[in-house]
Amino acid sequence: MDNRCPKCQAPTTPDNKFCAICGTPLPTQPLPTPPQQYAPQPQQYAPPPQQYAPPPQYQQPQPQYAPQPQYGIPPQQAKRSKTAVICIIAVVVVALLVVFFVSSSDKDSGGSGSSNGGSSNSVADYEQPIKYLFDGLNGYNWNTFSKALPPTLIEEIDNRGVSHSEVIEAMFSNLFDEHDTVEKLSYKVVGKTRFSDDDLYDYSDDLEVDLTDGYELEVEYSATVDGEKEVDTEEFYVGKINGKWYFLDF
Repeated sequence: MDNRCPKCQAPTTPDNKFCAICGTPLPTQPLPTPPQQYAPQPQQYAPPPQQYAPPPQYQQPQPQYAPQPQYGIPPQQAKRSKTAVICIIAVVVVALLVVFFVSSSDKDSGGSGSSNGGSSNSVADYEQPIKYLFDGLNGYNWNTFSKALPPTLIEEIDNRGVSHSEVIEAMFSNLFDEHDTVEKLSYKVVGKTRFSDDDLYDYSDDLEVDLTDGYELEVEYSATVDGEKEVDTEEFYVGKINGKWYFLDF
């Protein structure tokens, strides 16, 4: 390294702090740093993990049981038992067949009123007024026919002085336009539609009653009219008043 004054370029020595010629302070020369000595670190080795064998599982000895004696039913008694079971199954099957055919017969009749007006077939509650109508028409019986009508309508009929026979004849005329004799009248409900809230309100207002439920029933009816069989379909309206079903209109 050239030791000279940075101002006048006069030679200097390392131990001079100022130039001997111009008095300029000289830069301090750093002392060389001796190289660091690193001692080697001893290598450490982790011991390998020890492997342990699982302890043997203890097997509990299973108890030995002596075979149990087999008890069987004597062949003759087993044969009798099998025969009894077969007889019971046969009786049950016959009973089910009887119930099936009786139910099928009731469904085929569809709740129809018989030709003599005395049908004993059970019907749904809402269908009962239709049954009263047709049973009353078959027997030309006002007592049966009137069970289908609301009390307010019967009261209005009586107040107007209309005879009961005229009411029944008017019903016949509505079902069959022109007739002299009507025989073997029967019916079957083939469809139903429940009343909406508006329907209930309208009928309640017209009849001045509190109608809580109602149906529009599609009824297929037939009869022998003047010696010839006629079949037709009509919509009948029924409603529930004070817990009982009545015929309203058609």
